[in-house]
Order: sequence, then C-alpha cells, then structure tokens
Amino acid sequence: TNAFGEDEVALLTDSADDLAFGISTLRTRNEQQRVQAEINRMLRHDSLTGLPNAIEFQEVLTAKVADTNSLPVPLAALQFNIERLSEINDALGFNNGDQILRDFGKRLQRHAPESAYVARLRGDEFAIIAPAKDIDSALALADELEMHISRPFQVADIELDVSARIGIALFPEH
Repeated sequence: TNAFGEDEVALLTDSADDLAFGISTLRTRNEQQRVQAEINRMLRHDSLTGLPNAIEFQEVLTAKVADTNSLPVPLAALQFNIERLSEINDALGFNNGDQILRDFGKRLQRHAPESAYVARLRGDEFAIIAPAKDIDSALALADELEMHISRPFQVADIELDVSARIGIALFPEH
C-alpha cells in the first residue's frame, strides 16, 4: 500500500529534481565566485611573498593621492631595491635568493608602521606607503626600516649581509 498516489509521487520527484538542480546551481555559483576571488587575489598579489603587487600598490597610491573628500593627508612612498640580489642568485641559487625576498618582505611588514601599506613591485623592488608629515619623519622611517633590513639574513647555513637602496617621495610635496 503506497501512501502517495501517482500524481503525488510525480510532484515529489519533480520537486526533488528541482531542489537538486537549485543546490547544484548554488554550489557552482559559489565555486565560480571562489575561483574569481582567487584569480583577483593572484592578479593583485605577488605569488612569492604574498604581498600586494605593483598593480595593487599603484591603485592604492592613486586612491590616497586622489582622495578629494578631505584635506590631503601627507604621506611618503618609500621604494627599496635590494642590492646584489643577482649575485646571490648566481652564487647560492634562486631558491636562496627567493628566500631572501620572502624574508625581506616579512621584515618590512613586521617593522613598518601598522597603518603602512607594504608591497613587492617586481624583482628586487619593494615599496611602502606610510603616513609622513614631512621629510624628517619619512627619513626617520627609512632609517628605522634600514636598521631592521640590514641585519644579516640566514641563508644556506650562512649569514648574509643584504643592503637596499631606498628612495622617498612625499605627498603632496612631490
């Protein structure tokens, strides 16, 4: 003895099929959104260090400079170029050079002000956007960061001294 008639069984079967299709569609849409978010993250972040890349850095800097809703907030853009990275790559291999890049980025992130924005632009170039009311505060920040990045890096069971050239541009002055 069947509790449901043929019409009711057909309706329940159709409803179950519709529900299964709806769930499948939601899962597909969620997966597409997840994949799209991951693609966007990959487009805007450096795969080696996980830091924002040059595209993201440029957009953030442009937005900070173009903010016309308030008085200009003074800031400094600091660019760091690791010196002799190609020599390190040649002598110790790219894996060790990559480790220096990762560690360099971590040091910048760890020691930059909390409100700073740290990025890896390309190759051996990193950059920071940070509040700076004048050249003296920007130089003080550069000196502070240089103290941390000039400590030896542990690579291939040796300590390497790594230095970087630092350039500074101020907004709104420059």
